Amino acid sequence: MDRYVWDGLVSAFGELGRLFGIVTTNFDERGINAGVDEATTGARGLGRVMSGWHSGQIQNYLRAAGVSVLVVLVLYAWLT
Repeated sequence: MDRYVWDGLVSAFGELGRLFGIVTTNFDERGINAGVDEATTGARGLGRVMSGWHSGQIQNYLRAAGVSVLVVLVLYAWLT
């Protein structure tokens, strides 16, 4: 009984665990890792675009912040 029944059950659970490992590895590689890779590629592209806007002149940054605040205030006043 030990050799055929219990050994068979242990082998079956081992194979089930190995199959689960294969499935989760494929999901991780093709799903999660691919999504993270795409997100980092997009962030890198956005960083390249934004680095082109960097001039080092503080007045341009303050002007952009002021215009942004003005746009938010106008939208808030218009929507309420």
